[in-house]
Amino acid sequence: MDLSRRALMGSLGVASAALPLAARAVPSMLTALPDKSSYDFHGTYLNAAYAHPLNRIVRKAGNDFLMSRADSEVTRAWPRDNPRNAAVAKFAALINASPDDIAVVPSTMEGENHVAAALGLGEHAGVVTDVYHYDASLILYGER
Repeated sequence: MDLSRRALMGSLGVASAALPLAARAVPSMLTALPDKSSYDFHGTYLNAAYAHPLNRIVRKAGNDFLMSRADSEVTRAWPRDNPRNAAVAKFAALINASPDDIAVVPSTMEGENHVAAALGLGEHAGVVTDVYHYDASLILYGER
């Protein structure tokens, strides 16, 4: 591989020639945002760290999953047939990773605790990632 200055400048020239093509693709993606039509919530929602408005697609997926558990015998081969596998694969592709490199945790708090444990942070490290941290903030910010 030629790592000369001339090769680098040539590569940058080719890459910069492709920028107008990329710029044309971006506006069509941005016109769909924000997707207000998929939500029954109206207004501005500023508390997304605690509770999230669910769009209709997410709510339907959750309802469909619950109905499949309630109406029929559960025959899934867990975790191979986990319905989240498709979402994990799409997210992994988005960040150029393997689905095996993605961990799905049920909450932000659990993810924070896993990271703190992996870093070897003990109880005296001054890092608070427990339920008291979240519930206390509700009182602090006047939400109930």
